[in-house]
Amino acid sequence: MNKFLLSRRFLFVAFLLAAVQRLPAPLHELPDAPTPTPVPKTKPAQTPKAKPTPPQVSASPQLTPPLQKAGRFAGTWSGTMNGDGQSYPCTVIVDPTEKKASATGPIFGNEGGAIRISGDTISWTWMLDSWSMTLNADSTAHVVKCCMGTIHNGTVKKIK
Repeated sequence: MNKFLLSRRFLFVAFLLAAVQRLPAPLHELPDAPTPTPVPKTKPAQTPKAKPTPPQVSASPQLTPPLQKAGRFAGTWSGTMNGDGQSYPCTVIVDPTEKKASATGPIFGNEGGAIRISGDTISWTWMLDSWSMTLNADSTAHVVKCCMGTIHNGTVKKIK
């Protein structure tokens, strides 16, 4: 055979070997882990129950933290507001569930809405007006009405 034909066959075989895809590596299975044997549960030794002793009377009274009263805002509040250079009466009514409130006065009529509670303050919105009422320590509340840059404020006291 001539060298040209032999070198051509050699190149063809080399091309075929280069083009053949390699097989993936063989899989190695991990040996099964032994199943843990369950540990039998043992009952703890029963200790005799102590007889209840009568309550001891202490010389000093126990102090309990004051509970926050539910419905702190609920009810009718009445007072006076100031704004636009004048003073006028205002009544705020908060429903028993403390979900809605409304404020009534001669300057603005009746403005109510759903309230949001944050600490000692409730707030609600009616149209463009925003209202807030913050409880004071002396059983009164500070009321603020904001409307288009105008602020009216005053103090109301719970009457019902």
